[in-house]
Amino acid sequence: MTTAAQRGTANRRKGHTAERDVAKYLRAVGYPNAERAVVTGFAAATGGRLKADPGDIAGVPFIVSVKDCATEQLGKWLDELDAMQHLNGLPGLDPG
Repeated sequence: MTTAAQRGTANRRKGHTAERDVAKYLRAVGYPNAERAVVTGFAAATGGRLKADPGDIAGVPFIVSVKDCATEQLGKWLDELDAMQHLNGLPGLDPG
């Protein structure tokens, strides 16, 4: 049986792998500076942001939020991405 800490570690590893895979793909399709963003300065446990979340991939002219989940939560993810856009001074997502 796995502990909560072990599951957390496995999920972080899975997420980091997905982010590296997306960065590799973006480099292959014309974004040579794409790389996994290593970001600090967030108060995720409380939901309070110390600064705007720049996304999971750096070196591209748009915000990328990588998800590797068994269950799709598209509405929630789009809301998060829209908030990230606004916090970074970018236009929000256009539903139309």
